[in-house]
Amino acid sequence: MRLGITFFAVCLGLSTLHSQSYTSYFTGSAIDRVVDDQKFALTVMGGGSEVDYAMRLFLEDAKGGDILVLRASGSDGYNDYLYSELGIDVNSVETIVCHNREASSDPNVLQSILKAEAIWFAGGDQWKYLSYWRDTPLQQYINFALLDKGIAVGGTSAGMAIMGNYQFTAENGTVTSTQALADPYNNRMTIDNRPFLIMPLPVPIIFDSHFDDRDRRGRMVAFMARIKKDYEDVFGFGLDEKTAARIEDGVLYVMDDTFSGGTNGGHMFTIDCEEEPLEFIVKNGEPLTWSEDQIRHTKIGSGPTDIVGIDLVTGTHNFSPYEDNFVTINNGGYAQEMVNVYGEYSFSCLVISDTEEQNNQKINLVPNPVINSLSIEANSGIIDQLFIISLSGNVINVSDSYIQNMNSVDLSYLPSGLYFIKMLIGEKWFVRKFIKI
Repeated sequence: MRLGITFFAVCLGLSTLHSQSYTSYFTGSAIDRVVDDQKFALTVMGGGSEVDYAMRLFLEDAKGGDILVLRASGSDGYNDYLYSELGIDVNSVETIVCHNREASSDPNVLQSILKAEAIWFAGGDQWKYLSYWRDTPLQQYINFALLDKGIAVGGTSAGMAIMGNYQFTAENGTVTSTQALADPYNNRMTIDNRPFLIMPLPVPIIFDSHFDDRDRRGRMVAFMARIKKDYEDVFGFGLDEKTAARIEDGVLYVMDDTFSGGTNGGHMFTIDCEEEPLEFIVKNGEPLTWSEDQIRHTKIGSGPTDIVGIDLVTGTHNFSPYEDNFVTINNGGYAQEMVNVYGEYSFSCLVISDTEEQNNQKINLVPNPVINSLSIEANSGIIDQLFIISLSGNVINVSDSYIQNMNSVDLSYLPSGLYFIKMLIGEKWFVRKFIKI
């Protein structure tokens, strides 16, 4: 760790209006602290009051560096809490409240992203977040920081909702479970398949918050049905209020500050790829039907000394579920029955990020950086599908001619920058990074 500190200034409660597009609230040292040994972790919360234990872990992820809070409403409520009340040493806390989309291109905002070792997304309105930040330099800078530095990220409520590979955008307002199940394609079911943040998540995930507090089990199944129909199988994960989760090294941990006896918890919705439903009807204007034992809901409880975890690749775990049920949707009606096979979890068949297993696969991109044509050397099997993903999360289809002829991928049309290439080999997805120059 290198420390670039020449003086220490504490500016508690200082609010400076840098421009009309955003407001900054700064607490701590104005001298950037550079950290070398960071390791990515994701922390999310279901809304309500923060889970102090999880927030301490989030601060520890920053290794004494600088914390950035991004939001589109509110003010400096996080500054003192993160800087001094949790007892973890950090160099500074800055909250930036974006008032419009122009803030996402402001040089001062972008500079704060480059300095940050951890970025927290506050609660609010996820559509405002996505409409202000998607396809802007702010999004690109955050994704660059994730890839280049391995910064920690996290969010609560709406800040949690934008974290997954898929997001419910709430562009047309929220949607209830009843509305979602009655018509998974109704105009409130706005689902985006472009990840806002590109993170090493071991399975494709959609997050939801305020879960049992707002009866969101049905809408989660509807989200998953839409994604399954339109894109791929997905792992659904919801959090109740006053509950937190972390994903670190491919393992998902659930925690809270006060043992709730099962009242609060995390909710896993998994699809058993080996089971075929008797009926799977996902159509515009029709109620959802998803029959038989393909989808499973597990509620996980925890406490301050009872942190539970599940490996999102292998399915191994260290908890006894508070609830464990197979879910059936019949003509828009939600029903569940107790699981009769305990201790076994089947996650998505598709592994999509750079896990240790993936890194052991011999997949080489040549040349990298690339100017025009990229060749892929994959010793582990035939590439069945291929996509390119930009730092902004945009998915670019690759011609089937590559898959058929195994020749070079023409990238001459791509602007310069950092990209991901996503490959389906056998039954698993693999992701690699490349630079286009």
